[in-house]
Amino acid sequence: MDKPLVVTRLRYRIPVDYDKTVEELVIAGDYSLHGWNFKEITSANFPSREMGKAEIDLHVVELMEWIGYRQMINELEKMLTPLRPATLKELLTLGIIYPHVQRIAPVTELGSIYNDDEYPFVVSLYENSKKKRNIELDISRGIPLTAGEFYAAVPI
Repeated sequence: MDKPLVVTRLRYRIPVDYDKTVEELVIAGDYSLHGWNFKEITSANFPSREMGKAEIDLHVVELMEWIGYRQMINELEKMLTPLRPATLKELLTLGIIYPHVQRIAPVTELGSIYNDDEYPFVVSLYENSKKKRNIELDISRGIPLTAGEFYAAVPI
């Protein structure tokens, strides 16, 4: 049997308020905006189609080898419980309710993409050496996703 490319490591039930702005969630999570591009993490750059409130099961999945974005989506959809990439609001809510998750390893969302003039970006949560909870933009889609890294996903 082939080894799986994506493995679910953890699952968290979280209540998401999709009506909150990205800015409100950043403040609620007491996130430290990090990097040269932190000003880009806004509702305008990461618009949300979802509205209202929902309780979701957010899965933290690990890549077992380097794969592309489209292959990652295909692998998530083929899982026993089909998954889709988590959105930025879902990831920020995870960090608010379960702040310890980003202490284990950085967790990235792939469901909200911000395209500036040069690159597509997603957002990662992580804790730095000073124990601050950071969020920052990461370049996405055009490069392979890294083996051993963690990504947030929710059931379809």
